[in-house]
Amino acid sequence: MQILVELADLQDQEVGDGTTSVVILAAELLKRANDLVRNKIHPTNIIGGYRLAMREVRICTHLANSSSSSSSSSSSSSSSTSSST
Repeated sequence: MQILVELADLQDQEVGDGTTSVVILAAELLKRANDLVRNKIHPTNIIGGYRLAMREVRICTHLANSSSSSSSSSSSSSSSTSSST
């Protein structure tokens, strides 16, 4: 329980919002991990799976940000080209 309080405090310090979301997400991850341990999945494998998922999210977020940046810059350049003609 203490770790959830620390997560909420950290989220509040860093962002100032979203503490409820962080606690709900962390609690669900812990609940699912507990279910996996009860099904004889080794904690190292669970942590590895969570780390892999986090890496995938970062890659997808990076790709999404790159895609939106390139489409907004191409729309900016096309609008500046149109306005100069």
